[in-house]
Amino acid sequence: MKRERKNQKARTRAALLEAARDLAADGDEITVQAAADRAGISRATAYRYFSDPGHLAVEAALTGDPEHAVHACALDPLTGAVLTLAEIRAMVGEMLEAEAAWL
Repeated sequence: MKRERKNQKARTRAALLEAARDLAADGDEITVQAAADRAGISRATAYRYFSDPGHLAVEAALTGDPEHAVHACALDPLTGAVLTLAEIRAMVGEMLEAEAAWL
């Protein structure tokens, strides 16, 4: 039973990340609500996984996937309000390059 639950959690997390990538690819605003709607997951469940964009940033650091860092920044209310997705991608790229020795 525990293994099945872990698998479900992994599928839910993956579905939310995929939905966020799809939103970005479509040029849509990336929000937890939009990702939940696109993934067909309740908003309450989505917020259990990504209530804080910082969680995505940590995951990006642990997995080495820079796309997670882009998602984290795009989900940040202030960053998302003042930068376009292209600007966020550029910013994250510059940040990762500048801090490469530490990552």
